[in-house]
Amino acid sequence: EGRGDVGGLAATLQAAALVFLRRGSPDEAKQVAEEAVSSYRQMRAARRLGVALDTVARAHLACRLAKHRNAGNDDNEVTALWERQHHLKAKTAATEAVTLLSQSKSPDWLSACAAARS
Repeated sequence: EGRGDVGGLAATLQAAALVFLRRGSPDEAKQVAEEAVSSYRQMRAARRLGVALDTVARAHLACRLAKHRNAGNDDNEVTALWERQHHLKAKTAATEAVTLLSQSKSPDWLSACAAARS
C-alpha cells in the first residue's frame, strides 16, 4: 500500500483553505490549512510550510473577526480567553511563517512572503 502523493494532497488542502477564507468560512480554512501544515512538515518543505502557516494565521484572525460579527451586542458571547487563544495561535503561526520564509536560501524570500499574503 503506497502513501500516495503527500505533496499533491498538501497543495490541495492549502488551496482549499484559501477558498474557505475567501468564502467566509474561517473554521474550515483553519482546519484544512492545519492539515496542509502537517503534510508540509512531514515533507520538510520549508517554503510551502511557511505559506501554509501564514494561511493558518489568517484563518485564526478571520475566526476572531467572524465571532465579533456574529456576536452582535452580546459581549458575553465573545470571551477574552477565546480571543486570546486565536490571537496567540495566529501570532505563533505567523512568526514561524516569517522565520521559515526569511531563512530561505532563495533570494526571493520576500516574494514568498508576498505570495503567502495573496
